[in-house]
Amino acid sequence: MPASRLIRPQSFPRCRRSHKLYSDFQKFNRVVKIMKKGIVTVIIGTALAVILTGCSLSGLKSDSASKKEEENVQEQSAKTPLDQEETNTGEEEDKVAPADKSAETPQEQNEAENPGTDETDDFWKELYLKKLDRVREQMPAFDADTPADEYTPIEYYLYDIDKDGIPEMIIKYGTCEADYHGDIYTNDGYAVTPVETDIGMGHTVFWTDPEENGIILNWGHMGSQGMQRLSIVDGRLESKELFEETIQGDEDYTSVDKIVPGAVMLSCAQMYQNIYVTHYEDIMKGMTSDPQPTRGKEPDKELADAVDNVITYGGAVVCNSADGYGPNLGTIPFDEMLKKLDQWSNKPFEIDSKEYIDLNDDGRQECVLWLKQHNDGYDSTDVCVLNLQDGKMYAYIVEYVNGFTLQDNGSFVGTEYNELTFRLIFDRDECMRYYVKQ
Repeated sequence: MPASRLIRPQSFPRCRRSHKLYSDFQKFNRVVKIMKKGIVTVIIGTALAVILTGCSLSGLKSDSASKKEEENVQEQSAKTPLDQEETNTGEEEDKVAPADKSAETPQEQNEAENPGTDETDDFWKELYLKKLDRVREQMPAFDADTPADEYTPIEYYLYDIDKDGIPEMIIKYGTCEADYHGDIYTNDGYAVTPVETDIGMGHTVFWTDPEENGIILNWGHMGSQGMQRLSIVDGRLESKELFEETIQGDEDYTSVDKIVPGAVMLSCAQMYQNIYVTHYEDIMKGMTSDPQPTRGKEPDKELADAVDNVITYGGAVVCNSADGYGPNLGTIPFDEMLKKLDQWSNKPFEIDSKEYIDLNDDGRQECVLWLKQHNDGYDSTDVCVLNLQDGKMYAYIVEYVNGFTLQDNGSFVGTEYNELTFRLIFDRDECMRYYVKQ
């Protein structure tokens, strides 16, 4: 990425200091204007003094009187309107005085010099949300007659490829592995810019690249696997081959974290989801952190009472899918929700077990319900997370978790077949499942 985009212009005030910087800028302009007026006054006064002394007006004034008048004129001329304003009120002086940088803490000075580092800086998020809104316009309506095609957007990824503090966005298009492709966008906090378009993404996943300018593109199909590092250099996408292999029979593919230490598989969000953008920092932290165990603590009374109302009396919940593929049933009685979780059969789910734990490391408990659907010869398992927010109960559904167990730190660990460990991030009407370090 060019240096001009890495080092953001300081002429654009940013974040929580923006109002202060902009106000100082206005005051500076005002001072300049006042000084200009003062300079003009001095010039006029000086010219008048020269005329009075140079035209031999001895009949009107004596030499000493003329000299005294000249001094008076210069003294009054040198006194600018700003000086007169300051003598009128001390409050006005506070408004035009420049900011005292010596009083700023090192953190505040760093925020002023590096506006993108402030935790309240959400400009890049606003830009990506607007980008997603525009891309969503390309999606056919759910009940439309027009089918999806290879140019239909379906998912997106976020990851800071060039490690400049703002993630890049990868938007995925297509209908199947045969035609999946994607575009990569970068964001400097002022604009979203395409870096590369039409990247092949069939049979492909992405992994983090913690120590390098890069993201790992990992493809595998029918016994062959490859890994590439995609980097952004001077605004252009560069690639480097890292690893290739061909396996035989029942051999397993080599995991990316064996080649790139610390790499974690990235999760994608459905196109209708904003939570990847709005909670990006929480997701990145959750991918590698190990929260303190919260299982076994006394259930929060408010939550426990609300859960009892939902389960015992069929209270209303707001049902949302955790991965975008399950049903989003909206506000619905809990018992009705259990009947409609399976969109393809009329068999309801039942509560198999219940426990309380802090899943998203926010200091507040959730109630985790393990749900079972009994079928001929096998049982299907879903997880329902009940989360109380502002007096409303939300139910986040995770489908197909047969063989998974819930760890004390809030992550879900699968069997050898379902080996990708994941956590959940949720906020009101949105929930996302994301992979974490194994």
